[in-house]
Amino acid sequence: MQSRVSVPKIFLRGNRWYVRVQVPKDWQTEFRKKEYWISLKTSDRQEALGRATEVTEKKRWELITVHRKMNNLRQVLTELTDQQRSA
Repeated sequence: MQSRVSVPKIFLRGNRWYVRVQVPKDWQTEFRKKEYWISLKTSDRQEALGRATEVTEKKRWELITVHRKMNNLRQVLTELTDQQRSA
């Protein structure tokens, strides 16, 4: 997944600000989601803008980590013998 340079957009829902983090298209079936909405836990717009980049990067690294772990697990499972799989 490419790291984005753009500033994340924030959205007001009720009285709280949120940021939307999109799941890469080729990972969407794996995660069963197209996007994550993450609360910035504030009703102040300036504070939300300050938190948005950090929260977005944290979620993207989380997605990358889970994706890598799932791929490693798939690789291990395919390397098992039939006897090991049935045990």
